[in-house]
Amino acid sequence: MKYHTVKLLLICSFSLLFVGCGSSGESFNETSVQETLTLTLDTYLDANLDNNSAGMAIMVIKEGKVVYRNAKGMANKQTGLAIGSDTGFRLASVSKPFTAMAVMQLYEQELLTFDTPIINILPELSSPWQNITIDHLLRHQSGIPDFLNDLKLDEWIEGLTNQMVVEHFTIYDGLEFEPGSKFEYSNSGYLLLAEIIERVSGELFEDYMMQHFFLPFGMTDSYITDENSIPRANDALNYATQTTVFGHSSFNVNGSTGQVSSLNDMEHFIKALYQGLVVSAETINLYADRINHNGSTDSFRSLILFFQEADWQLVILANDGLATTDHGYVHKLVDDYFRSKVSS
Repeated sequence: MKYHTVKLLLICSFSLLFVGCGSSGESFNETSVQETLTLTLDTYLDANLDNNSAGMAIMVIKEGKVVYRNAKGMANKQTGLAIGSDTGFRLASVSKPFTAMAVMQLYEQELLTFDTPIINILPELSSPWQNITIDHLLRHQSGIPDFLNDLKLDEWIEGLTNQMVVEHFTIYDGLEFEPGSKFEYSNSGYLLLAEIIERVSGELFEDYMMQHFFLPFGMTDSYITDENSIPRANDALNYATQTTVFGHSSFNVNGSTGQVSSLNDMEHFIKALYQGLVVSAETINLYADRINHNGSTDSFRSLILFFQEADWQLVILANDGLATTDHGYVHKLVDDYFRSKVSS
């Protein structure tokens, strides 16, 4: 099947892409566009990273073909493992587009609708939430407090799980605004979407993702972290030294976060998406602004960006914290390079 059998109307929107995540704000060495894309991005990596520290991996796909893929730095200092194309990184909030598309798959199977009230599927939630729909969760318009940014549950619960968060909301059911009245970025909404996927599909969320995404699309380095998972040998460690995240040895929420994937796997996913193997273009375009995303969990920084106008995609995976991962600058380098080729 040819790569571009499906035309997606994905639009790069940084006002949406960087909500709640932000760029580093720290200094880094700016570099300029060079004669080739490889030289442009290699120069950036060389100017900002050394081989013996935590680092990052970058991939650019143009018109269905990988035109740049490289990495620099260490995945695991203890074992001397360098970052490569098969290194698994915690995706942080880049997990959300995968959760959204799992919901879209269930929609296409007519197992749910986007206007379904969430308490129809999660009846333990309180009746004041009766007007919150799946659409509100997908669009960050539910009014539910963010369990990470508002409630800070990660600061006081070791081993936090989805079920613990759901149980919290069965008791504390206050909303921050009327559902649908405004946008406010919410990890809680996507955690609840993972629970909805479980209830509707009859599969554990991690099993659903394995059976409907990772295995069929050849994403062999990908998995969902939970209380039973352990880091794989080729996974990047936090700052290339730590298995803890924010000081916790066990942080097991998923849907809003929790996915581990590699550059190779992101390539397989992007190609499957454009071949119409994930869901139809019509369904994706209902929520096109939910596909572009970046993420941050301790040292892990991630980005998936679709720039439809020029038909290229950018993926960044990193474990070096705030040091060099200004995603907006890397995007600018790639965009400036392609624009320079059009104008020349």
